[in-house]
Amino acid sequence: MTAIYTIIHGENTKNSREFLHNLIESSKDHNVLSLDSKQFDVDQINLFLNTSGLINFPKLLILEHFFSSPKATQDKILKILDKSNEKIVIWEEKNLTATQLKTFSQAKIEKFNPDSSVFSCLNQIRPHNLKNFHLSYQKILLNNQFDLFLYLLKGNLRRKINSPTYKKVYLQIIELEYQYKTGQLVISPDIALFRALLPLVS
Repeated sequence: MTAIYTIIHGENTKNSREFLHNLIESSKDHNVLSLDSKQFDVDQINLFLNTSGLINFPKLLILEHFFSSPKATQDKILKILDKSNEKIVIWEEKNLTATQLKTFSQAKIEKFNPDSSVFSCLNQIRPHNLKNFHLSYQKILLNNQFDLFLYLLKGNLRRKINSPTYKKVYLQIIELEYQYKTGQLVISPDIALFRALLPLVS
């Protein structure tokens, strides 16, 4: 037997996270090990997959941001996975390339694309368009798509940082995101982001 792979990827992280959560919930009879790329430990993964207990429960290994880890680490982990017959899930918060997908050629692929309202809101970021942007932004918040919007927004702004105005806003948003994720932001993140974008839509 060989490992059973599932790849979950795409920029709609809300839905992909829900899918992953449901997958874990449906695997209550499994021993589960979930690791982010920052936590990857080759020995720990090897021990988890290749050590038997008194009762041999099936195993589920979840690797988040696998393709963000160093290539050397990827290669070591792949050698271990190739010898396994357990369930392996790769979760990525972005679209994987065809080359990356071929790394797990036998995998079941679950791709989650962003809702069109997110792109619509991004397209509203232009001068003298405050009213339309605000309406579109409210839809994003109602659909609980703030994190996805923030992720895509950074990419959009990064491509325009030759403009001093866009560069200033981009750097503000990077700092805002850091404070948001570390719990240092003193106001609601959606309000903070809206205020940061005002120079681009006023």
